[in-house]
This record gives sequence, structure tokens and C-alpha cells, in this order.
Amino acid sequence: MRQVLLITILCLIGNTTYSQLPVRGDHGDVRAFDNKKYDGEQDNKRMQQIQSARIAFFTSEVELTPEEAELFWPLYNKMWKEKESTHNTAQKALRDIQKHIKGEQKLATEAELKVLLTRYIDNNAAVGAIDKRYHTEFLAIMSAEKLAKLYKAEEDFRMRMIRQLRKEPEKPGERKREN
Repeated sequence: MRQVLLITILCLIGNTTYSQLPVRGDHGDVRAFDNKKYDGEQDNKRMQQIQSARIAFFTSEVELTPEEAELFWPLYNKMWKEKESTHNTAQKALRDIQKHIKGEQKLATEAELKVLLTRYIDNNAAVGAIDKRYHTEFLAIMSAEKLAKLYKAEEDFRMRMIRQLRKEPEKPGERKREN
């Protein structure tokens, strides 16, 4: 259960990072938006920066050799895409559940709500199953010690991104999340 929660949170960091990107000036400082439209090019650039930071962070923390890194990164990226897709499906079900609860989109029957709940739970469980499957594959290319360092590095990187997001301003028209 703890592993499923960890993976869910890791996936959320990608979504949260993507949804809260500031506009940065040439010197990396956050600038006023000046009523400029926030576009996908900035989003892509930010996601590339995060991916580069993740690669550098994991490589140094896990102490991958060049040979291990060559095998590790394609496998890790494949796993990440699977987890992200599965997590996104779970989050869509959760958004639909939330709309129903708030009265924004009432479901016709309780059976429809049960289907959404099952979809949410099944996809969260599937994220854990993906982790379990790749765990074995990672052990085939690296030691258990390095894999333990990877799991710790994932959590440390996630926390670093959360701290960074808390420091960045909101996009225009976006409200702060209420806890």
C-alpha cells in the first residue's frame, strides 16, 4: 500500500509540475505575465528541464556506471510512461467522481459511480503492479543497493519538486489549491 501511495505521489508531481509552470525571463527569474498567453512551448521546455534534472539527480544519487545507465534509462523511461498513463486514467476517474460529489455532473445511477470507483482503485493498483514488475527488471541490471538508492532518490526528487513548486507563483487565472 505504501508503494502504491509513493508511486501515485510521484505521478502527481509530474502532473502538478506541468500544471504550475511559471513564465521565466532570460535570466531564470520569474517575470510578470504582462497578459501574455501561457503556451505549450514553455510547458515543454519546463518538462525537459525537469527531466534533465531528474537524470542528473538519479545518476549521481544512485551512482550508476555508464554501462548501468545505458540499460537503466530506457527501462526507467518505459516504466515511467506506463505508470503515467495508468495514473492519468485513475485521475480522470477521480475527477469524474469529484464532479459527481460537487453536483457538477450527476451520474444517472449508483452503478455508474461504482464503475468509476472501481476504475480509480484498479488503476492505482495497476501502478503498484507496474512497480513490482519493473523491480525485478531493475535488479537484473543493478545491485539491490543501487535499486534501494533509486527508490530513495525518487522520493528525494519528488520532495525537491514539491518544495520548488511551493516557491513558484501561480499562473494567471489559477486558484491556489485548498487542503
